[in-house]
Amino acid sequence: MEILSKLFGSNGKVKIIRLFLYNPEKVFSLEEVAKKAKVGKAEVRREINILVAGRFLKERRAWTKRGKVSSRKNHILSEDYPYLEALRLLFNSDFFSNRRLIANRFKKCGRLKLLVISGAFVQRLDGPADIVIVGDDLKRPVVDNVVKNIEAETGRELTYAVFDTSDWLYRFHSSDRFVRDLLEFDHEYLVNKIGF
Repeated sequence: MEILSKLFGSNGKVKIIRLFLYNPEKVFSLEEVAKKAKVGKAEVRREINILVAGRFLKERRAWTKRGKVSSRKNHILSEDYPYLEALRLLFNSDFFSNRRLIANRFKKCGRLKLLVISGAFVQRLDGPADIVIVGDDLKRPVVDNVVKNIEAETGRELTYAVFDTSDWLYRFHSSDRFVRDLLEFDHEYLVNKIGF
């Protein structure tokens, strides 16, 4: 992400571009962009104005509950932007080259025994989960916060599951469908202290 933030001028702009690239049909308000990308509203407003001027984003007027056009502006990715595929390729290559750094983020979540990435991290969106965390004394709020930060940086909503080691092993030995689907699907171990 550091390379792209230097190239594009700010980390906030990179997060905003990612959010729109990976959610091409979704219309976002300024508040939604700020919340999902974890960027301040003033920076979001400034960067969105630049992206609209560069024709990367289009403005869409919001509707009130009474069916009238609101003064608030929402934004959506401009599908006719000429460099869209090149940007997707660039941002995807950065995303996949940095995925191994994910394990470092979960170090303070408890005693991690297994960390599996799948789904979006292996270029497949139809997997059972994107991240599976297995360990002992896991701090769920810390795990949730780490995942939200990864979502903000990657611009993607991630599905994840958290298991105690004993629960995971029970599910594994009893041929639990979720575990079986995950292990039959493309996946990668970032931490493997259980010995799978």
